[in-house]
Amino acid sequence: MENIHTQQEKLRERSNIFTKTNISQGYFASNNRVNCCVPIDGGRKLVLGTDIGVFVAERKPKDASLKPKRMLDCKLVSQIDVLEQHQILLVLADKVMYSYPLDALDPEDNQPTPSKRGRKICHASYFNAGMCNGQLLVCCVRSSSLSSTVKVYEPMDAMMKGKKKSGLAKMLAGGQEVLRPFKEFYIPMESNSIHFLRSKLCVGGAKGFEIVSLETLETQSLLDQADTSLDFVVRRENVKPIYIEVRLTETGGLVCILTAKNIRFLHSSSREILYAYEDEMGEDVIASLDFWGRPQSPRQ
Repeated sequence: MENIHTQQEKLRERSNIFTKTNISQGYFASNNRVNCCVPIDGGRKLVLGTDIGVFVAERKPKDASLKPKRMLDCKLVSQIDVLEQHQILLVLADKVMYSYPLDALDPEDNQPTPSKRGRKICHASYFNAGMCNGQLLVCCVRSSSLSSTVKVYEPMDAMMKGKKKSGLAKMLAGGQEVLRPFKEFYIPMESNSIHFLRSKLCVGGAKGFEIVSLETLETQSLLDQADTSLDFVVRRENVKPIYIEVRLTETGGLVCILTAKNIRFLHSSSREILYAYEDEMGEDVIASLDFWGRPQSPRQ
């Protein structure tokens, strides 16, 4: 027991590189799991996508009794993103992509305006927004076991950017095209991720990675399919997270492991990682790992 306690102390000292904080606890139960999250308002608020809608929560509420508030009634939300410079909220609910004016998250606006209904963009398995060739693009991917279709959209500026709009102005904004079709291409594999490079897109899937030029739509495989040392990439099946590992970037050495039930990655930035897991009561906990909150050695 002494040896075990000594080793545990050593591990705790090594892992003293972040501060873990529970942001939300005891609110989201098994009938309403948290699936995705994005910070807004300089990180002071969180937009949460759940099984029954989109909620807004204060990160540090002034009143402890203040709970997350459901702002949009949509089922099975799996992804959300906020394009603040264009005042657009993107929501993927039950495999359908919708866009909303960012005003739809205003807690003071309780009117059933067109902004609350959203505009259907397309069917998609997932989407991602990022910069490529100096412009912001939104990629919507509809994937099957054999192929993937990628639709690329260009966000348009909101017609009116005032915080307070009349009912007529909101109706006009609700009919405005917010994502304009830009390009569309096909990949002969099941895709599960898309990444934005400086001038190209990198589409990841079960068979590896494809680099796509948005100018010519030509594709090029990133990995050599004949290299057997890369089998760990193309032969992974049913991979689900059990633990969060923190490692050194220089050596890959393990610093610490955080284990939890039903871990779901929500959001990451240069400062923190947000994730959800189930507690002993089966309720969701939203936690933050703040890497700026503790001193760390130069190599960590």
